[in-house]
Amino acid sequence: MTILAIITARLVEKVDATVIDGCTLLWTVHWPEKGTVKDYADNFFGYIMTKAAHSDVYLTFDRYYDYSIKSVTRGARAGKHASRRHLLNLSSPLPPQNVELRVNKNKIKLTDIICEVSIW
Repeated sequence: MTILAIITARLVEKVDATVIDGCTLLWTVHWPEKGTVKDYADNFFGYIMTKAAHSDVYLTFDRYYDYSIKSVTRGARAGKHASRRHLLNLSSPLPPQNVELRVNKNKIKLTDIICEVSIW
């Protein structure tokens, strides 16, 4: 029998690995009010690099399948913003976070940009 123990970083001296949910991180990293996609990507990488200074970092992202149970839930959460799609690139001005991250296609594109320009 395998027992899984969850230990926070406060309780151990040295963390060997940090696993980060990339979709959650999209919501928590500072979103510049009047910045560009590159400004946001820099903030995203900066957060990861602070974690990488102390442990290995594993960044994971959800997959988005059009006809899954999750897609129905995501669509319901998006509400009136569900149809606002943006064609983003690194120099694009950032739309409001709620508009950008509540539309699956926008979130997928932002994730693709972050993965393409990653420094690792």
